[in-house]
Amino acid sequence: MKIYLVRHGKKEQEITLNDDGYPDMELTELGKLQAEKTGLWLSNIKFDAVYASDLKRTVQTAMGITEHQHNDLDIMVDTRIKEINMGVFHYMSPIEVEKKHPEFYSVFKKRDTDFTYLEGESGADVTHRVINFLNDVVKQSYENVCVATHGGVIRSIVSHFIGLDQKDRFKIVPYNCGITVIEYQRDSVQFRVCSVNEGLHLRDMLTT
Repeated sequence: MKIYLVRHGKKEQEITLNDDGYPDMELTELGKLQAEKTGLWLSNIKFDAVYASDLKRTVQTAMGITEHQHNDLDIMVDTRIKEINMGVFHYMSPIEVEKKHPEFYSVFKKRDTDFTYLEGESGADVTHRVINFLNDVVKQSYENVCVATHGGVIRSIVSHFIGLDQKDRFKIVPYNCGITVIEYQRDSVQFRVCSVNEGLHLRDMLTT
């Protein structure tokens, strides 16, 4: 089974700590075009299932992909592939975080530990729930699956499968609508990473 992880397209901007958390922003016109290009690029692959997180930007991205499938696929929403929960920091700007939580802000900027957001998650927490999701997916008799998800999810799960410490996950910078392919080998009951952050289909529309 091959699982195609697609980061959502470019979204509307929000000045928050991470700028990619839970503010439920929609895709920009560029983001919609990126999703369209991705759908066309993947149109030669027959997906048995398409999943998305419950945030608008991933559902819109998944719609751009399913439009170019030749079978009638419903988008299945699963909260386990949602972006990392940044707790109290989701709607705070970097300036606010630095002022109100200077110790955490220093840890956040250094990124030399797998820190946990206050009342939120760590990279290990994200990995745990995404592995849980993937283990459910591979129980199905699918051959090709598309998962529209988030940069934080892709960072954490790829880091896990290639043996990279979660504190180093930020070294992976997924493109908007970049494609990462994971293969599940039923014989050996193992996942392996086939490719990371494919962006050829986006050409001059690469954004992060």
